[in-house]
Amino acid sequence: MKQLSVIIPIYNAPKPFLEHCIASVQENISKMGDEVEVFLINDGSTEQYIDPMLKEAEASDSRFHYIYKQKSGVSDTRNLGIDMAQCEYIIFVDADDYLEPDAFSYMLDSMKKHDVDLIVFGFCTIENGKSIVAEERVEKWISGSSKLEVLYSYIANIMGSWYDKGVNLNSPWAKIYKRDTIIKNQIRFSPKLILHQDSFFNLWFVSSIDRFYIDNRIVYNYVYHENSAIHRFSNRLISVTVNLMPMLEKLVANNYPDNKDFYDAIIRRAYSYVRLIKEYYFTHPQNTKSFRELKSEMDEFLSNPNVSKWLKQLKLRDATDTIDFKNRLLLKLHLYWIFLITERRKKSKLV
Repeated sequence: MKQLSVIIPIYNAPKPFLEHCIASVQENISKMGDEVEVFLINDGSTEQYIDPMLKEAEASDSRFHYIYKQKSGVSDTRNLGIDMAQCEYIIFVDADDYLEPDAFSYMLDSMKKHDVDLIVFGFCTIENGKSIVAEERVEKWISGSSKLEVLYSYIANIMGSWYDKGVNLNSPWAKIYKRDTIIKNQIRFSPKLILHQDSFFNLWFVSSIDRFYIDNRIVYNYVYHENSAIHRFSNRLISVTVNLMPMLEKLVANNYPDNKDFYDAIIRRAYSYVRLIKEYYFTHPQNTKSFRELKSEMDEFLSNPNVSKWLKQLKLRDATDTIDFKNRLLLKLHLYWIFLITERRKKSKLV
């Protein structure tokens, strides 16, 4: 069996970024022979330069395979790559990022050395031409209680301590997966989730294995640019919250039904999403909808059974400060819409 399948979902990636991505992949596979296959999957991009660029890459190297599909989102695109992959291991690369030289070789050698289903590697953030790199060197096994801690972090969506170490547990990039584990457990990216589908994929994968390895040596460069921003004015997180909560509950119920901490983690995540949605949608300065429209949307969202079930379990005594207490209290009293009035008054004073 061949060694490595590389899956690159592509949708309107900026031209210089996509060029850099493909060039870095070409450099990585230059000495790998026929042990690698690369899937360039175009998810219905509308930018005119993308199709000829990907066709040229395919023509230049028989290990590149260009696939065009109608736009259906990054989850479907990555899932198509999984279905097409024929190698022992799978690596995902985003089309606006790039790899370190010899990243693939190092990742493959590590997989063979440690004989594990998953290895998580380090990454460097490139922002405005500057590199942001973790200073700490980390190599460790994650199993037993440490695996439970990671699973809690996945469910509650609290990954800050890992980011500080240069490790992104949420993303599918900077990781190498054993393909058989994905296939055997029918692990896929959920098309229902337009955000955080990668985090749930990894949660599902980690739940299916006994242990994995972390090596934060940098193999990957994440290029931060304007289109990378997730938390901009948007209501996308509303549908994500509604769809994700029952998925998390099902996963916990099937795998860890007696772990009370994991159910508390779901509550924590639901609550954090509500606060994010308030900030980036309901009370965002760009939202010009009327108070009545916003209150109606907010009431509908908060009364959704998949959301209200978890918010009802919020405890006032767990509040960390006065603002947190106020948020929890207003949710408990079904008065969360008061924030809409407060923000409107602030805006009117600025006019």
